[in-house]
Amino acid sequence: MHDFQKSLLIMIATVSLFASASSVVSAAEGVASARPDSLSAPAKPLREGGLDARIRDLHDKLHITDSQSKDWDAIAQTMRENTEAMRKVIIERHAKADTLNAIDDLNLYRRAAEVHLENVTRLSAAFTNLYNTMSDEQKKIADEVFRRPRSYAEGHPAGMPSVTAR
Repeated sequence: MHDFQKSLLIMIATVSLFASASSVVSAAEGVASARPDSLSAPAKPLREGGLDARIRDLHDKLHITDSQSKDWDAIAQTMRENTEAMRKVIIERHAKADTLNAIDDLNLYRRAAEVHLENVTRLSAAFTNLYNTMSDEQKKIADEVFRRPRSYAEGHPAGMPSVTAR
């Protein structure tokens, strides 16, 4: 795999995880008030600003031009749709959390992984279109934005609550 492909894959996975993180937060907010668990504490830093704030932040950091707006809008819409798809899986998982047997739990975890793969696939296509229109400087910025380590407070995907957290 070439460096460009690796960078693109990392970038897409990170953006997708940001979208998924917002899903987790939305689901956790509804569940946390009824049942305190490991989701309630980690969700707070991710909740600040939400998905639209992340989309705006990425738009600004990547210096999206007017001519790139159509491709960027497709990415933003894909991120929103991905968030909604993952939110549904997480809500289902938490609604059934107290009654799941091991097989049901594994199947819901598998479903979450399938939705994540579908989300990354859609985002990959959308982001590829934008990346192909970027200037070398924009590509350099994009590579740096997604390559650099992020702190938990910035919404690092590693700080996301687990889909299987109880």
